[in-house]
Amino acid sequence: MKAKNESVSLCNKIYQYIITPPLVEQCEKQQWFKTEAKHRREIEHQETLLILRSILDSHQEQQSSSNHDMILKLWFEEEPRAYKKEKRASLRKLFQRLLGEFIGTFILVLCYASMRVELKLDRLTTLENALGQGLVIVALVYSLGGISGAHFNPVVTLVFTLQKTFPLLWLPVYNAVQLTAAIAASGVLRALYKQDAIYGTNAIDLTILSSYALGFFWEIITSFFLLFVVLQTATRGSIIGPLAALAVGSINILTAIIGNINSSSMNPTRTLGPAIVNSSQDDRASLWVYMAGPYLGGVIAVIFVTLLNCGKSSSQDEDDEEMKMAQGENK
Repeated sequence: MKAKNESVSLCNKIYQYIITPPLVEQCEKQQWFKTEAKHRREIEHQETLLILRSILDSHQEQQSSSNHDMILKLWFEEEPRAYKKEKRASLRKLFQRLLGEFIGTFILVLCYASMRVELKLDRLTTLENALGQGLVIVALVYSLGGISGAHFNPVVTLVFTLQKTFPLLWLPVYNAVQLTAAIAASGVLRALYKQDAIYGTNAIDLTILSSYALGFFWEIITSFFLLFVVLQTATRGSIIGPLAALAVGSINILTAIIGNINSSSMNPTRTLGPAIVNSSQDDRASLWVYMAGPYLGGVIAVIFVTLLNCGKSSSQDEDDEEMKMAQGENK
């Protein structure tokens, strides 16, 4: 019985720290454990009294022992059933999150890369391209934000993790799904545009910028703008709510306009996927700009958001709302 108890305890620990995110651990699991604690107390009071009465009345030690074993057996059979039910629900939610993140990243990369091809072929203006990017992100945040958190960007996932609103163990899983979706979208782009698909990959044009270093600087700046707005709307999620999609979409339009000078990406996966499948105009020479720049801009955004919000008291409900925004639990 002791070994079985330890086994159940180990399963519960794995469930709490790996399968179930901190948000569920605080909001859903708290209620579950309260119910279980109440159930345990009822067993301790009612069934223990029953055993004691049986011992006093019959003086049959063997019978009382068998009753006690029966009670323990019922308890340890009931707990795994509840655990398995919660585990299945958590795994289903995790699958839905990953599927939502895959679909959202696929749509975002395909749309962004397609609009860049059209821009390079002079079939779109810079303003039309920027408006298109903003509308895409607004639609995706509205439709998938409540499922996956609407990251679609490994830097967004990283900054939420640094803010401790997203579980660290989910970070590599989300990143893998995002990259897989970007590669799949790039394959579709290749099928649609053939050789012109190469224009869908972000690349520094040295006829516009004097050096890759200047492009790197612009990538840091535009990424900082984007991630700052993302973090601030999530931090104030209980105030802004659905309007966060409009804020993020607006900053995407702005950065697409001012970042056109260096083909701003602000999303490593959005550039890496097309670069893997379709290469780029500069044969991936400036790929490092779009890999390192967004991460550095994101870290700077985390620092400034932390400085802006440090010392502010927040309730448990506000903390839970922030986690919901990051993890896609606000539906």
